[in-house]
Amino acid sequence: MSEHEAAPVLPDAKLRELGAAFDRLADALLENIQRGNEDEVDALYAQIDPIEHEICATRATTLEGLRVKARVTKWWSVGDEVLLVHNEVDRTSEIAFAESILRDLLAASGAAI
Repeated sequence: MSEHEAAPVLPDAKLRELGAAFDRLADALLENIQRGNEDEVDALYAQIDPIEHEICATRATTLEGLRVKARVTKWWSVGDEVLLVHNEVDRTSEIAFAESILRDLLAASGAAI
């Protein structure tokens, strides 16, 4: 590949990148909840929220992209007990993610949405 050719974009590269960022923040969030660092917890929630929304809004076209969405959904809905005790689960987000995953599965299968 010459220096003028663009590197190929992997399918669902954006979702993979967002998923990695979410995972890093989620790990830090749980760690800070366990340590009782409320200021840091608040800051991490503020950082993770827009990433979560972008993941939900981004269409997955591969199983890897769907896995990213499933991991986020599982993290919030089943998650670590520490998280569930600290923050009441937002059922609206769970429903939005479930609908997002179903939308993407139907689109990938060629079904009319």
